[in-house]
Amino acid sequence: MTENATENYTWRDTNVAKEVHGVRTAANVGGFFTPFLRSGMRLLDCGCGPGSITVGLAELVAPGEVIGIDASADLIARAQENAAIAGLSNATFQTGDVYSLPFADDSFDAVWVHALLEHLHDPVAALTEMRRVLKPGGIIGVRELDLDSLLIGPESPALVRFFALFIRLTRENGGDAQIGKKLAALLTAAGFQDVGMSATVEQSGLAARQPFVSAGVFASNMMALLEPFETRGYATAAEIAEMRQALTDWAQSPESILIGLRCDVLAHK
Repeated sequence: MTENATENYTWRDTNVAKEVHGVRTAANVGGFFTPFLRSGMRLLDCGCGPGSITVGLAELVAPGEVIGIDASADLIARAQENAAIAGLSNATFQTGDVYSLPFADDSFDAVWVHALLEHLHDPVAALTEMRRVLKPGGIIGVRELDLDSLLIGPESPALVRFFALFIRLTRENGGDAQIGKKLAALLTAAGFQDVGMSATVEQSGLAARQPFVSAGVFASNMMALLEPFETRGYATAAEIAEMRQALTDWAQSPESILIGLRCDVLAHK
């Protein structure tokens, strides 16, 4: 990131990129976007992480070029490994700053953004830069969470408090865990046209028919946020212990279910 655009990534120093982000694919998260891709397109994946989605996008536009960028050099190295394992020659990866993309104006047919804007302090500035590198008529697909959509059961006061603090932590880190409902306004402010929204469901828990990640994986990654809750003074040690136990109990309950919406947006330059 640029000096005036340093982001405080909420999931830094956790296993979420490996255990959660790594199971995302173009097939399981990009269904609202992939029908618009064609062979030969040039595509930019902003915030590509470990590249698990990028490789699927590269297969769809081959022999067109796909470039994935991410602020993390470690994740870029992992993405390069994943592309090599997939045998792809049309996907490359590099560290980059979404506020200052190292590409010419009007140089991509499509841009993909997944779970990135929720961590940025100025999503409109990032979207404006993405629009700059899109060709006239080019398409952007954006998919972000909105924790206001969350349904969780069995519910407990400790779990309700946990997710309220999750929203607070993300906000104080400069992001927005309630950004999904705002996406249409953000893309419009960045100059995009033909903005259209939809939503898809992600599920976890032992009662989920199609869990995105297992209840245990979900709970363990949520527990990684308990340390900053305590160090920032959001909760006492006793309250932290209650939330840890509530997450443990939820992960082990045969009735456990968590349903959340991901807001999906398509727009054109």
